[in-house]
Amino acid sequence: MMLPMANANPLFSRYPSKRRTPRIGMTQTIGIIGRDRNGQDFTVGGKATSLNYYGAAIMVPRQIPVGSTLKVRNNHKFEAAVKVVSQIKAVSGMHSYGVQFVNEEAGFWGIHFPVVDGRSSR
Repeated sequence: MMLPMANANPLFSRYPSKRRTPRIGMTQTIGIIGRDRNGQDFTVGGKATSLNYYGAAIMVPRQIPVGSTLKVRNNHKFEAAVKVVSQIKAVSGMHSYGVQFVNEEAGFWGIHFPVVDGRSSR
């Protein structure tokens, strides 16, 4: 299966980065399953933005502790475990978190990521 090639958005690459792959300025609708800050299990819809090979930023209407593991489902019904590595911001009841895949999930976003610093993309 041939994956579409995405171009890095210059708004996300204005400053030098030590990222293994660039962020892609796309948004995908996702399903999110996990446990919130109050210990309540939830299943909600959310958005993934700033996609990269290793993770993304996700927006969810729940407060989630950093270090938590969530399950995300993409538009093709594929699921992957992600770890919450940072809280980015909260606006109008939506909370943004940086997440990274627990296991390698090549192709999860349906994007072929470009080569960075001589490393092969996946």
